[in-house]
Amino acid sequence: MRRQPKQQRSKLIVRDIVQAAREHLSEHGLDGFNTSAVANRTGVSVGTMYQYFENKEQLLDAVSLALAEEIKDQLDLVASSEMLSGFRDFSHVLISSVIFYVNSQPLLIRALLSSDGERRLSIAADKIEGHFTDLFRSYALQHHAELPNTNLPSAVFVVFTSILAVALRMQLVRKPGIDHEAVTSMLVESALATVFGSSYTAP
Repeated sequence: MRRQPKQQRSKLIVRDIVQAAREHLSEHGLDGFNTSAVANRTGVSVGTMYQYFENKEQLLDAVSLALAEEIKDQLDLVASSEMLSGFRDFSHVLISSVIFYVNSQPLLIRALLSSDGERRLSIAADKIEGHFTDLFRSYALQHHAELPNTNLPSAVFVVFTSILAVALRMQLVRKPGIDHEAVTSMLVESALATVFGSSYTAP
């Protein structure tokens, strides 16, 4: 971002620009993405928009980060549920939430991946992964005396990377006969084995 907003009004303008960019990208894809159209949708001049975003790439980066924040909020919501009955249930709701969120916004995800996608995906993934690790650690320590896997960040890195790869693969290559619930259950068992060890049985 070219200029960080400090006043509340500026923060609201940036929020609206990013939301407008996201909506425009979802509707028209990357090929139809136009900064002038984003400015018009926001109700600001192109000059005002460029006060905060130097170019289209910075604006797309901001959309990626906003998407990451939404996923983090969704993870917080499901992780705080009092209906969870154990670590397996906890893992299931986190993993299914990521898969559902990625698959619920096909045009937006495809557009973000089609332009400098690897770097942009890394920006968003890093933000979500850190939060994912914190949630895993917090829940695990709350419900277990100790974690068998002392290198939790590495374990969660493997788990989260697997989840994201599967979610994106399901989004980009829609194969018939793929059962989302079955895929989620397999990822849950893989996550438990990675975090707790293959011989550990988590509730």
